[in-house]
Amino acid sequence: MSLLHKPATDILIPGCGTGQQVIEAATKFLDAQVLAVDLSLASLCYAAGKTHEAGLANVRYAQADILQMQEAGETFDFIETTGVLHHLSDPFAGWRALLSP
Repeated sequence: MSLLHKPATDILIPGCGTGQQVIEAATKFLDAQVLAVDLSLASLCYAAGKTHEAGLANVRYAQADILQMQEAGETFDFIETTGVLHHLSDPFAGWRALLSP
């Protein structure tokens, strides 16, 4: 069974900003559960509002530092990140934090 066809694929979107990437992923993978995180509470609130407007129920938002994600104890089938790692002083530290169990 491929990951795309299992009942609950878990996707992490770190540095989700205002939610455009989140809405695209949640729409494309309706059977997936999407966790979107960002440091900015204002961005998260805007993203949550847009997600609600889109009628998507498979997304949850959390304020979090991606360098601390391993402390949450969650694992993901996919990590989709496009707008955050290059903002870190050490982008590879961000990758290591996101990929650690």
